[in-house]
Amino acid sequence: MTMTTAHALVVLPAAAHPRIIGQAEWRWWSRGRICRSEERLERLDKLLRCLGRPRCPGGAALRYRGDSGKWPTGWVAAADPVYFQTRLRDVVLRELRAGEVAAADLEPIFATLQQQLGDADGFRLERFGTNGYLVCDDAFDTPGASAAALDGVVPDRHSPGGVSARAWHKLQGELQMLLHAHPVNQRREAAGLLPISTLWIWGGGERPPQVEAALPVLYGSDPIFAGYWRSCSAAARPWGGDFRHCLETSARQFVVVVPAESRDNVRQVLHGHIGQLRKLLQRGELSRVTMLFRDGLTIDLRRRDLVKFWRRMSPLLNERGADE
Repeated sequence: MTMTTAHALVVLPAAAHPRIIGQAEWRWWSRGRICRSEERLERLDKLLRCLGRPRCPGGAALRYRGDSGKWPTGWVAAADPVYFQTRLRDVVLRELRAGEVAAADLEPIFATLQQQLGDADGFRLERFGTNGYLVCDDAFDTPGASAAALDGVVPDRHSPGGVSARAWHKLQGELQMLLHAHPVNQRREAAGLLPISTLWIWGGGERPPQVEAALPVLYGSDPIFAGYWRSCSAAARPWGGDFRHCLETSARQFVVVVPAESRDNVRQVLHGHIGQLRKLLQRGELSRVTMLFRDGLTIDLRRRDLVKFWRRMSPLLNERGADE
């Protein structure tokens, strides 16, 4: 079989947690290069670091472009539903992931907030499915990190500070007050679901400049990745679940953004993807695989690493992520 130089960069929605992955996978991962970032980076920024490209500010505008198919006119911030979990000594932010909140819940919430907070200054809430946005004439400071990046941490440590952040803190207080006893939250709690404490306003900014960039082909429908690829006039295609199809329809390097699964079947789906990547490496159809997990863990394996049986289990694999 002819060996290739094909390199797959795969962005995975799960943490590398033992309940999800298991030590059988950890053993062959330890033959490659493993690193764990303590920075609360967006998944896109983690990937751009692997590609040797700079971080991209204004994540909300990129995601808006991927969600709507058009660029926002002016300043926009993401507005995503979250739950604030009270612990003994602090309060942590919990992302409400796919399957934990429905568009039907957000429709009346966004209607209430628009009615109560909307005004003639251009304050407008928009929504595409479960992704929300705040469009505003007057820009203000927001956190740069999304709820997904901050899941399980104390949000105050990542909140903006100074005079320019007063508008953000005032808005967060108003959102929490209006949502505290909202009928949607009353129904959610009666059904045993987490209430929506607030909308996490983040990634504020305007559209980035359109540039030409030689990026690998993107496979996936994640809107923030799709928005970035479109801003660079780069090729993006649907992800059908088959890495071999990506090999056959791209050049030597490609990016796959695996969509989020419900908590019930994430383990089965994830093992299927990882198993397929391992087989492609073993057969020489891939020469390199880079896997980026949501807890900051990055696994980089070349085909020649698979024979390094003498390598011990990496201690980095025993460090549990904060979101599990």
